Amino acid sequence: MATVTPIGPEQLMSDNPIDIRRATTDDAELVASLGARTFLDTFGPDNTEEDMTAYLGSAFGADIQARQMDDPDNIFLIAEVAGAPTGYVRLRVGNAPAAIPGYDRIEIVRFYADRSWLGCGVGPALMVSSLEIAAQLECDTVWLDVWDRNARAIAFYVKWGFAVVGDQEFRLGKDVQHDLLMARAVTTDRTMYSTASRKDLSAVRAILTSNGLPVEDVGEHIEHFTLAKDGPTLLGVAGVEPLGDDGLLRSVCVSSDHRNRGIAGELCRRVESHARDLGLKRLFLLTETANEYFERRGYTVCPRESVPPAVRDTAEFHSLCPSTAVCLTRSLDNRSFPRAGAARAFDTRSEPASKGGSKNSPE
Repeated sequence: MATVTPIGPEQLMSDNPIDIRRATTDDAELVASLGARTFLDTFGPDNTEEDMTAYLGSAFGADIQARQMDDPDNIFLIAEVAGAPTGYVRLRVGNAPAAIPGYDRIEIVRFYADRSWLGCGVGPALMVSSLEIAAQLECDTVWLDVWDRNARAIAFYVKWGFAVVGDQEFRLGKDVQHDLLMARAVTTDRTMYSTASRKDLSAVRAILTSNGLPVEDVGEHIEHFTLAKDGPTLLGVAGVEPLGDDGLLRSVCVSSDHRNRGIAGELCRRVESHARDLGLKRLFLLTETANEYFERRGYTVCPRESVPPAVRDTAEFHSLCPSTAVCLTRSLDNRSFPRAGAARAFDTRSEPASKGGSKNSPE
C-alpha cells in the first residue's frame, strides 16, 4: 500500500494564492461547520462544555447561516486556497452601539480562520477584502467587539488600525463575559474637506456639469456647499439650500475616478451637520439614480405633494430636475443623525449580549 503524505498549508500556499469570494446560501452548511469548529477551537479551553454547547447550538447551523445570508444587510466572504476553505467573514451594515463613532457603520460580526491556517495570511487577506467592501458601500467606520482576554486578536486588530472605544457584555451560555468595542475609519486617505466660497464656483460648476447635475443656481448657495479635495484637485461636492425650517440637499457628486472611497458619505455628513447648525429640522432631496443610497442613509421616499411649499418652489423642484426624479426626506433630529467623527482574539463577538455574539480567529 502506498504511503500518502497529507498536503498542508505550507505546500498549498507555495503554489496557490488566497482567494476571497462572496458566499451564497449554497455555502451555508460550509460556513456553519467552519464557524462552529473554529469557535470551539478558540474558546473551548476557556469555557465550560455546557456553556459552549448552548452557544454553538444557538449560533451555528446551516439553517441559521442561510437565513443570515438571505438578509441583504449581511455579507459573507470565504477565504480559499486551491478550493479549500480556510476562513470566512460576516459583515453587517446597520445599527451600532452608541460608543461607535461615525454614521455609516459596518460591523465585522464574525472573523474566522481555520486553526491550521493561522499565521498563513488568511486574516490579512480577509481584512483587506472587508475594508474594500466597506469602502464600496460608502461606510465611514468599521467596528467589532472582542473578548478582553483574547490578547492575540486584540493585537491583530490594533495592527490594523482599530482602537478601543468602549465595552459591552457578552453572554456565552450562562456566563456573562466582558468584551471590548473597537473601531477604525474605513479609509485613511489625504482627502480634505472645506466650506466653498465664490472663488470655488467655477470648479464646482465644472464637476457638476461633468456628472450631469444642474448648475444654474449654484452661485446663489455656494456658501452652503462643502468640498472634498486632494491638494488642489476637487474630488467631490455637496450642498444644502436653506428654506426656513427645511432644507434641500443638493448637488451631491464625486468624480468617477474617486468613488467607492467614502467621500460621498463624508460630504453628506458634513452638509447634514451644517444644516443642523443652521437650525434646519428636515432635509429633502431629488434624485434620478441614487434613491437606494440615500435610503441606506435613513432618508425615506415621500410624495412631491407632501413637500413644503418653500421646497417645492425651488428651481430644482420647479424646473431643473425632471418629474421622474424620486423625492426623499429625513429628519435632522440629533438622536438620529450622529455628527461626523471617526470593534474579542482573532475573534470578534459582535452581536448583542442578549442574542449571543460572534468570536473570530484571524491571521
